[in-house]
Amino acid sequence: MTQKRIYFISLSFPPLGRGASLTNSCLAKGLSQKFKVNVITAGELKTYFLSYNKDYSLLKDIPTHIEIIRIKPFEWFFIGEGLYRFGLIPCYHLNWAISTIKKIKTIFTKSGIILSSYPVVSNLLVGLWAKKKTDFPLIIDFRDDYLGVMSHYMNPSGKMLASYIEKNVVKKADRITVATEGIKDALIKRYPDLTKKIDIIYNLVPFDSNSLSSIKDENKKNKLFTMIYAGNFSPAQEVKLLIKGINRLLDIHPELKGKIVFKLFGPENRYLKKKIIPLLNNEIRYEGYAERNKLIKEIKRADVGLFSLSNKTFSYATPTKLFEFIELEVPILAMLPKGSAREIIEKDNIGLVCDPNDIDGFARNIYSLFRNESLRKKIVKNIKKIKDHYSFSTQINRWINVIEEL
Repeated sequence: MTQKRIYFISLSFPPLGRGASLTNSCLAKGLSQKFKVNVITAGELKTYFLSYNKDYSLLKDIPTHIEIIRIKPFEWFFIGEGLYRFGLIPCYHLNWAISTIKKIKTIFTKSGIILSSYPVVSNLLVGLWAKKKTDFPLIIDFRDDYLGVMSHYMNPSGKMLASYIEKNVVKKADRITVATEGIKDALIKRYPDLTKKIDIIYNLVPFDSNSLSSIKDENKKNKLFTMIYAGNFSPAQEVKLLIKGINRLLDIHPELKGKIVFKLFGPENRYLKKKIIPLLNNEIRYEGYAERNKLIKEIKRADVGLFSLSNKTFSYATPTKLFEFIELEVPILAMLPKGSAREIIEKDNIGLVCDPNDIDGFARNIYSLFRNESLRKKIVKNIKKIKDHYSFSTQINRWINVIEEL
């Protein structure tokens, strides 16, 4: 029986080191165990206001039987990013989408299934055009709530454009996959007819169980109580709230100075320099951007994993770092609005959560985990019970089921 071919449209792909790139490479590897996979991604990206870090070590983990087609976008300097900010175009990578669409006839040469993932919007545009030109089945994957988030940040013209694109995407898609229950509910509210063709598949975490087994838990006796954040720095995460919570704890319990440390890992950008760097001190340290293998070890050896979402706009989201902490069995401390991520943590008792801006509540939660080792062990025990539900193999099997039904 001939293997099905998947045309996976994903601008974010290694060596880019951002979260979407990691998730997408993980999906490509998982699908390649069952199907032929062609990844359509970007060549060299030149941006002026955006920052992209590269991690070339990620390329070593991509199987050679995956065909990677890198399309170089035409150069338009800062024009695209400027037009996007004024709501005149739907994506700052529209130049890549146009360059890719021009080559559709040479890319989609054999029958297959188109898989297009958001973010970014350009992935959706290429997927729609490929569907139009080939009539291949189209799977649209929403890792974020496109219109739900964009409606809060765009001007009226930008909102109208985003609404038009999303409406066409969901209409033309043969199946839709989403990262969370929140995204599913939002889409069905906007498009009630989607109920029968939408599936929830959690974010994939790019871990190899063999490499994880080689990471040893350190004996933390007489060492600093280590908290870790690994991810992007932007208003969506509002990491400065986590820092304020730690500083509040140190104000209340000054005896903890020299006994705790908060390590932050992630790419440098303007938000980091303006909002985070001024808040650093001996207990709060920015460690820079780390290659994947180093970062996994840092997370595994931490006492607690921290993350945040700034407000209810992002209540639908389940950041990849949540599933990283689950896979690595690290207790979680989070500032979250009521929504998908918070529901997982509270339902499964795998960490402590407070509302965004609840600085005092976050400080109390840190102190609870700092002084109570038995509570941390109980949380780790709870994580072990539920981690298979969110595991790589479980999510890949869901992907395979969706594809084989087409």
